[in-house]
Amino acid sequence: MTSPHSGARHRRPKMVAASPMSGVVQRSSAASATPARPAGLLDRTALVGQKAASERRRTDSSTPSRWVTGQAEGHLAGVTSLSAEQPVTVPMMTARWLSQTFVHWPYPPEEVQALLPGRPSVWTFRNAAWVGVTPFLMASVKVLGVVPLPVSTFTETNVRTSARLPDGRNGLWFLSIDVSNPVMLAARVIGAPYHVGNLKIRTDGPVIHYTGERRGGGPRYRFAVRPGAPVEVTELDVWLTSRWRSFTQRAGVLLDTPVEHEPWPLARGTIIDLQETLATCAGLSAPVGEPVVHFSSGVGPVRLGATRPARARGHR
Repeated sequence: MTSPHSGARHRRPKMVAASPMSGVVQRSSAASATPARPAGLLDRTALVGQKAASERRRTDSSTPSRWVTGQAEGHLAGVTSLSAEQPVTVPMMTARWLSQTFVHWPYPPEEVQALLPGRPSVWTFRNAAWVGVTPFLMASVKVLGVVPLPVSTFTETNVRTSARLPDGRNGLWFLSIDVSNPVMLAARVIGAPYHVGNLKIRTDGPVIHYTGERRGGGPRYRFAVRPGAPVEVTELDVWLTSRWRSFTQRAGVLLDTPVEHEPWPLARGTIIDLQETLATCAGLSAPVGEPVVHFSSGVGPVRLGATRPARARGHR
């Protein structure tokens, strides 16, 4: 997909997404009233059923049932869980992540690895590194879970990939983070690559529209998602969406920020008229082919823990 801004363009690929929570996104005056239970928002019983079904499909595996395995280069690449790997008892920040779309493309591992420091290494699934563009609404953002930010609801869009340490810990590595709230630039102190931009989310009937442009020029994106039916999660679904820490680097020190929240309620759908230059501005080649897309009505509260040096396990 080529946009007028030298990005890539895809039209109407078949994808993965869900029905929005009414009132979650910034919406037009024509938005419909909130239903008793939003379509595509799975209750806890449905989530337990999803997890149980996934576990039953893996009963012949020696891997513990709460884990999903990632296969790469013909061997066990690692595991990721459907639920948080560690509790965050004292959050540095809490929020709700709402109306989130995950758009992922496979890339050659060596191309993505070139954008990471020597540690951590890119984490692959089925011989590919995966790069995601993930726009969503940050809502009810509070420092220490108590003090609201001056603007506590705003839009954010990440370009991200998965990485892991030699001891097996895995997490997200952000290639860029665009946000509509300048206060979030403070996170640059831990090496998070934040940029301020004009980002918007709106609804038009059942379709959710995302647009964004970085302040001062640079990357931009525009696409829409038509939500569909909830998914019965597969290994790839969990591997692409479930990460319980992020890695950043500051002054040569690798840092680890843990996160805890409920499992993502995921649904399928269709991407409409996707245009973006985020991937190429992050240093990648333009994405090729139809992406894998998931939509989630959201999770919350999300608890972000204290950022600490990512020392090897057992090292104090």
